[in-house]
Amino acid sequence: MKTWPIEPPGIWIDVRSSPVCSPPPGLFLDRDGVIVYDKGYLASPDHVELLPGAAEMIAEANRCAAPVAVVTNQSGIARRLFGWSEFTDVQREIARSLDLVGARIDAVLACPFHPECTENYGERQAHWRKPGPGLVLEAARALNIDIGTSWLVGDQTSDIEAAR
Repeated sequence: MKTWPIEPPGIWIDVRSSPVCSPPPGLFLDRDGVIVYDKGYLASPDHVELLPGAAEMIAEANRCAAPVAVVTNQSGIARRLFGWSEFTDVQREIARSLDLVGARIDAVLACPFHPECTENYGERQAHWRKPGPGLVLEAARALNIDIGTSWLVGDQTSDIEAAR
């Protein structure tokens, strides 16, 4: 049986780097529309296409020792359009594509909840789904990021609200 890095209450948390001692500023990125083209419910690695400049931005953050965390809502999971297996395949392809230019992501946090598609959706799930702060706060905790000096890049109003 395959296991996923799912933490209660059902959030994907995959931390790939150790936190540093002195909290640095970090770079929080939405995935679809910021790192890769938003093609609507990205479920196949064959459809992964990095946006121009995304890999270079991540590589520059890596050179500056700024941890990079992807914080992404994935309502396609709540809608049962794909599952964690497909999400994993897409993430592997993104990591492979970034690696080709010397860029890496330090953590990926994904929220599978959606108010219209998650049974008993409430405050607990809303905390994790952007604009809720859960993904950003957990990434900052896991990587020891100074959230007050960090940046969040997103393409939706909910991303900007999460940054606030």
